[in-house]
Amino acid sequence: ELDYLTGGSSNQPFLDLSGNIKLDDADRLKYITGDTIPLGKNVGDPIMTTDGIPVGKFISIGVLSQPILVQLITLNDTLFNQNPDVIVPSTNVDRGVEGGHFDVEIYYGTTTATITVNSSPTTVGQSNGFPATLGAITVDGVVIVPALGITDLTNGGGSSSTSASAIRGKVTSTFKASRSGSVITITAPDVSYLGKTITVADGSSQALVNPVNAVRPTAVISFSGTTGASSVLTASMAGPASVMLGATVVRSTNLNLGNNRSSSQVVSTIAGAIGTGGTIRAYIGGNAVTPTCAAQPNTRLCLVDTSKAANGNGIVPSLGAITNAGTLVATMVAATGGADAILKSGWTNFKPAITVTTFDNGGGSTDIVGDTCNGGRSRCTYKEHDHEFDDIYDKTGVIFLNSSNGNFNLARAIPSTSTQFKVIAQNQYLSPAVNLHIGNSGYLFNVDAGYIPIKQFTTSATLDLASLPTYTRATIGSLAFNLPSTAFTNRDWWDGYLGMPADVRDGLHPTEAGCVFRADHSPTVVAGVVTVPSQDGNMYQPVIPPATVAVSGNGTKGWGPTQGPGGVPTTQETAQGVRHNGALTLQIIRADTPNSAIEQSVPGRPEYGWRVKASEYARYVIASYSTFHHTKHLGLCYGDENVTFTLYGVTYTNVSWSKTPVKDTRTCGGSDTSTTKKCAVDLSASAGPDPKIGNLGGGSNIDSTVTTVVGDVTTTTITYLSGAKATIVRTVNNDGSITIVSRDVFYEECIKTKSAAECQTTQTIANKSGAVKSGGDERGLQAKTGRISWRELIAP
Repeated sequence: ELDYLTGGSSNQPFLDLSGNIKLDDADRLKYITGDTIPLGKNVGDPIMTTDGIPVGKFISIGVLSQPILVQLITLNDTLFNQNPDVIVPSTNVDRGVEGGHFDVEIYYGTTTATITVNSSPTTVGQSNGFPATLGAITVDGVVIVPALGITDLTNGGGSSSTSASAIRGKVTSTFKASRSGSVITITAPDVSYLGKTITVADGSSQALVNPVNAVRPTAVISFSGTTGASSVLTASMAGPASVMLGATVVRSTNLNLGNNRSSSQVVSTIAGAIGTGGTIRAYIGGNAVTPTCAAQPNTRLCLVDTSKAANGNGIVPSLGAITNAGTLVATMVAATGGADAILKSGWTNFKPAITVTTFDNGGGSTDIVGDTCNGGRSRCTYKEHDHEFDDIYDKTGVIFLNSSNGNFNLARAIPSTSTQFKVIAQNQYLSPAVNLHIGNSGYLFNVDAGYIPIKQFTTSATLDLASLPTYTRATIGSLAFNLPSTAFTNRDWWDGYLGMPADVRDGLHPTEAGCVFRADHSPTVVAGVVTVPSQDGNMYQPVIPPATVAVSGNGTKGWGPTQGPGGVPTTQETAQGVRHNGALTLQIIRADTPNSAIEQSVPGRPEYGWRVKASEYARYVIASYSTFHHTKHLGLCYGDENVTFTLYGVTYTNVSWSKTPVKDTRTCGGSDTSTTKKCAVDLSASAGPDPKIGNLGGGSNIDSTVTTVVGDVTTTTITYLSGAKATIVRTVNNDGSITIVSRDVFYEECIKTKSAAECQTTQTIANKSGAVKSGGDERGLQAKTGRISWRELIAP
């Protein structure tokens, strides 16, 4: 704020915020926790610099500026701010757009394919116990699963579900995957993959070699007869040694053989004494440790040389002298049977064990499940629907790249930032108040700049898709729509654009939620035959608009039991008219969509925009958004004529849909059946950066200000960019006072149900020396000369 004496910043407090009837340091701001506090100062101490001087006072709904300002351009006018310190009650009880609310939906389908491991991999060239490799699994050049090696597929001929689990674990983050047994279901990041087939590259292979264990040479000592008393095998050989194999000492000490021991007992004694812990190991014949030993009886001692294989053959065992040998005789047989070990090696190419499918809707069709209402379903499967979007978040529009409700973000439908797409719109004529921001990286959610009227977007008589920009999520920059807060005002929004005749209507198409996202599949009975006639599918209760601007503006239903060619029931391909019951709809379409796949929403009426044909919808539409003015006007859809029904216990007779519905003037908080409007839960405090720049009554939205003087009456007419008008009539009375009558943009709507006095503001001021201006008669000067007196309202 400016100091009224110096024109600069104030150097001392000028607001008595402490209420002590003095302007002193008690009126300064104080340090709080988190501030950078100078040495010697503490939390709660006054800030002694100019930063501590408050320049406004928070009063109820905002901050009211208070200093006096002198206009220096025309010195004869001294202007005073008249900002009394009173609580100003909030009159905006309807969050977002005034006089109602709008709904928003997002629609997108999914497309899946499968990767299946053969239930018996060995039947297609795989072998149990051997690993396998697999080349990359891709679609349209995009990797789904990178190449797998022998450490990934460790047993290619084993369990098919185990191999499938290994493949499932390597699916890249771009795709989603689930597994049931040996079948892996792959969900593509968006429907642009529809109709594309998965490909599998070959893995490498190497000849399989079964392992052969090393067979060690085995020497055999055969015994016969029986020992005498106290027989001893002496260590009488060089070393010393009692048992040797060639030059190797097997046992170095004497060994008592016992009294009168049989040959099998002697073998057991010697084998036990030598054991199996050394390099030369002793076994009793018949042991399968080697083929040679396995063929011997228990009267023979096997000496296995574990240090040698084939090169250990021919080595002869020997024993020391045996005392008291009795009839015991030992016969030495040289080592035989040695063979070198062969290691296991090789792997297989796992590709023959894999089968894949084309991306479809999960049922073998290239129609996208989730975006149509075929099959008798009564509700279209939008992915997200917000009732009262503007009331929930207190916004006047939606950013589809970063919405307050993240489920509306385009990333939900297109997870990849590199997927290419284009954007077209339909039903623009029915929602002329909407502004669109698209393809501009300089987008600022809180600045009313860069928007184009929706009536200028894809409303040309011809449309070449090649001329439209190709976007990705990484390059689109902006994708948002916004409404003026007066969008639900009934007026001629087209105002002659494209040569349109005058047509007073709601700025955003008014209809019911169920009409927009629900298909009509009501069965009919003809000659005893039950028929589901409509099958309007992704047409969503289409309506054929009137051929010219009519008084009612209502259209006729474009679907039903007799609306098809030749008077037969319609299908989704033969139903006619504007889809989504006329709601404004943006279609996000594949970048390769051909011109042959699109059509005018209403033939010969470019003001209704363009769309993908119903027959091509499932192939080329990646996602779509719809929005409409949810009017709650007796539950009528666009196209309803002369309907009789009972609602909330009241019977209505011959009621029709209207393009100029009565505004919803109820306040938030009650139920739909009460006089108090039921608004959604208020999430505005935590809402995202959706636009809220619909300026109710002016600001930067002023288009022109015209002032006319007739005698003592000065009339100022303010025209806003939305087309809404406000007037200020300033009359000089005989006593010198001035009466100011202000009529805001809602005056024409208000006067329908209330008196003029209730719909306008009247103020009388004294005409002191100089020309004193006060109140509403200053607003029209804002766009031309800058503000000269003001009240700042900053929402708490």
